[in-house]
Amino acid sequence: GWEAAQGSCSRTPPPSAMSPASPAVRVALLVGALLVLWRMFRTKKEAKHSITYVKTEARVAAILAETQRRMGGSLAYTPPGWVAPGIVNIGLFCVKSVLLSLFAKYEKQPVPTPDGADISIDWADDDVSRALAPEAPILIVLHTVTGSGPESWHFVREVPQYGWRACGFNRRG
Repeated sequence: GWEAAQGSCSRTPPPSAMSPASPAVRVALLVGALLVLWRMFRTKKEAKHSITYVKTEARVAAILAETQRRMGGSLAYTPPGWVAPGIVNIGLFCVKSVLLSLFAKYEKQPVPTPDGADISIDWADDDVSRALAPEAPILIVLHTVTGSGPESWHFVREVPQYGWRACGFNRRG
């Protein structure tokens, strides 16, 4: 179990390419800041968005009718200037992921395989995780096809506060 394997875990520092002083992090932060500034200060016309829904759903139709009544007859919505649109939101998410991975606290546990493949488990290693009971349930977060465990830390870091032990599984491939 986790307790037995805990002794073989070693703290894995963030890769040097992702240190706060690295050029990649500086570029990501600069791009993110420019995207936010562009979105906040660009001139915009009344960009009204409509609501699309399945009209056969009676409950949804009733909620929207009540919302329309409370909004003075219109369901049009103009987001505030600081709300990022789609592509800017993606850029901000990437910047946030880079920053969170810099400060992720985890222990890497190698998993031996018969063919010598590189598989490991990254266990959350913060104060909340260490305070959990040994029998706490475990939530395993799987990365995307081209990803790795540290890319999932925006999920893993939130789990221990709900009483679950969290880990990222780094599979081959």
